[in-house]
Formats: sequence, structure tokens, C-alpha cells
Amino acid sequence: MAILRVAATAVVACFALSSCGSSGDDGTDSEKSKTRLEKAYSTCGEPEDEPATIEGRELGDALEIADAGETLIIQTDGESDTTGYLDYVCVMTSLGTSERVQSSIGHTTSMMGRQSTEDDGLIYEYTYHPDNGLYVLIAETE
Repeated sequence: MAILRVAATAVVACFALSSCGSSGDDGTDSEKSKTRLEKAYSTCGEPEDEPATIEGRELGDALEIADAGETLIIQTDGESDTTGYLDYVCVMTSLGTSERVQSSIGHTTSMMGRQSTEDDGLIYEYTYHPDNGLYVLIAETE
């Protein structure tokens, strides 16, 4: 887990210093009409350059956009899924997710079942199991 935290710190530092690629905001009408979840997906799940590959898995593979851009799903493949964890960190950073929400997700255990919380107009539903990974569904609240 310490290696994942170091990798996550590197991703956060990269975003802070250089934006780690484009946020996709090119000023066009189509970009301006994207939801914030679609923008996060564009930033983290659709890199402009060839995506980085770690342990045979490309960054962005753990992400899915659904419901016409109103839902973003993160599904990692277990506690050893480094790229999935980096995808998670990228999305949380891109959305500006509060420390409260990130801490709640980070402290979820397999015995807790599905949890949910709301923050800044988004609902986060999440569950974790070491074998199955982290599952986070983020949706716009109505």
C-alpha cells in the first residue's frame, strides 16, 4: 500500500505542477457543454498521448463514463491494481473531491458493505474488497 501512496503522490504532484496532460478544455462549445464528470474522464481516462502502461494495464482502464455524462464509475481489480488506484487518484484530484470524502473512501473495509456520501453536488457510492478492488460510482445529484 505504501508504493501506491507514493505513486498517488506523484500523480497529484504532476497535476499540480504541469496538469499531467490536457484537461481537454480547448474552449470549444462541445468542451464547455461537458459535465464535470465527463471532463474528469477526459483528463484521466482519455489521455491525448499514448497512455502509460503499468503491469500490463493502461492508465484509464478502471474508468467508465455513463448516463450521458452524469455518472463516472471507477472499478479497480484488487489491492495490487496500481493503475486502477492511480485512475482513482486522478479522478479525485480532477474533481477537487474533499478530504472528508477521500478519507471515507480510503478507510472503507470489505465488512462495511456499500457506503455513500454527498459533497459539492456529487454523490459518491463506494465499496472495497481486497480481492475485488475498489468500486466508486460518482453521480451528479439532482
